[in-house]
Amino acid sequence: MVDIAFNTPLELQVILGEQMQSLRLSKNLDQRSTAEKAGISEKALRNLEAGRGATVETLLRVLKALDSLDGIKMLAPEAT
Repeated sequence: MVDIAFNTPLELQVILGEQMQSLRLSKNLDQRSTAEKAGISEKALRNLEAGRGATVETLLRVLKALDSLDGIKMLAPEAT
């Protein structure tokens, strides 16, 4: 696994977008049906997957549509 600690925020957005796209494709879903299920526009989903910026709400809606809300725990783990 590559250490991403030194990536810029823009680079991290691209990485996150690529991972979201891979997750969607692993579930054999197209952008249209995923966006519909998430209640967002296809353009918003394309922007998220391309790392061109997206709102937190868009990210959460897509995670929920992909049945991957456990991703939130990975993004912001509980303090121990």
